[in-house]
Amino acid sequence: MSFLDTSVSIPQHGCIRMVQSEANRHRLELTSKDSTGKLSNRSVLIPYPVYHFEIADIDNNGEVDILVGVLKSTRFDPVKRKRLFAYRIDQGYIRPLWLGSRVGQPLDCFRAVKQDAKTIIRTIERDKESRCYVGEYVWEGFGLTWIRYLGQRIPYEKALLLFG
Repeated sequence: MSFLDTSVSIPQHGCIRMVQSEANRHRLELTSKDSTGKLSNRSVLIPYPVYHFEIADIDNNGEVDILVGVLKSTRFDPVKRKRLFAYRIDQGYIRPLWLGSRVGQPLDCFRAVKQDAKTIIRTIERDKESRCYVGEYVWEGFGLTWIRYLGQRIPYEKALLLFG
């Protein structure tokens, strides 16, 4: 799922949704039943503007994860840029899996793609001259590892075609 303010039903976990709580702040909410059948609501504040929200098994462990694209700066990169955060659902709680700071080039957009029974993250990235790269990354241990570029230093229109 890739739309904000959308609910996604996740078997064995309940319902997950991204809600804008105030300007530039969002909340990731999980509504589920505990072991006694009682309804519980858990949430995590995302204190940054969110541009993308998706559900996928990023770490390929058979459990769905929550991918969130945020706009933020980091200690090592003071420019506000698009970043990728990943969360997992653990015993009814939303827990950070990876609060990624960057990929090869500055990130423009990402999506999860199922390929050969594995989830890969496909990206469009832009260099300083606004040339585009379409990258593929896979989860490895802790974080994303670059696999390859499907296209390098190409116009955005061609990147969109490769991105799928």
